[in-house]
Amino acid sequence: MAIANQAAMAIEDTQFYQAMIQSERLAAMGQAVANLSHHAKNLLQGIQGGAYLVQDGIKNENVSVIERGWSIVQRNQERVSGLVMDMLSFSKDREPVYQTEDVLSLLREILESVEPQADELGVAIEAVLPEQSILCDFDREGLHRALLNVLLNAVDATSTAEVDCPRVRVACSANETANWVRIEIADNGPGISETELDRIFVPFESTKGARGTGLGLPVSRKVAREHGGDLTAKSEPGQGAVFCFSWPISQRDASE
Repeated sequence: MAIANQAAMAIEDTQFYQAMIQSERLAAMGQAVANLSHHAKNLLQGIQGGAYLVQDGIKNENVSVIERGWSIVQRNQERVSGLVMDMLSFSKDREPVYQTEDVLSLLREILESVEPQADELGVAIEAVLPEQSILCDFDREGLHRALLNVLLNAVDATSTAEVDCPRVRVACSANETANWVRIEIADNGPGISETELDRIFVPFESTKGARGTGLGLPVSRKVAREHGGDLTAKSEPGQGAVFCFSWPISQRDASE
């Protein structure tokens, strides 16, 4: 009887534990769907608003109104694309496709794509890159998206802060002996509180409100860890923030 009672209690505890896990999963799924739906609704409203301006401009034969409406549509289309790509990157376990390339070439490509937006927002981007190439193993598509996410976050945070000469600094270094390469993205924005710093890598936890999906930084860290490295952050309120990517130069050496 004692053994039977213990077995019954163990089964009951297991069933309760499984039910609790299932309940937590459903709650997390519901929260994720709610966050994504809210963000998608905002993007669709932006597209609809831009489309209305385009239609109004066509009706009144006003080219300037058409151009303004179309620019709104384009911006929100890019945000929809970014949201979908972040969702795919986060939800799918992906084995990096490594190529040995110059990581500085990738960085310059990313900086070139972000500079027009930074100029429009009044944010200066400072690139501190060595003259010599840094050849290392990385997945170009994955790392491009991860670095772009963090750089755009830094530009956005700095542009909305009340600071003199808003700027973002991008630096790259490598140590062949220790087998690592490091990229730092630092800004002089408002900084991140200790409480928020613990949450920025949690999926769907956005500090941007309606402007963020809460996936950009978790996706970027996921990519860094898929490379055998990590993405870390340090910050203090009013002191800006520094995000650091690091991963092995040679994946072959890292696996040995």
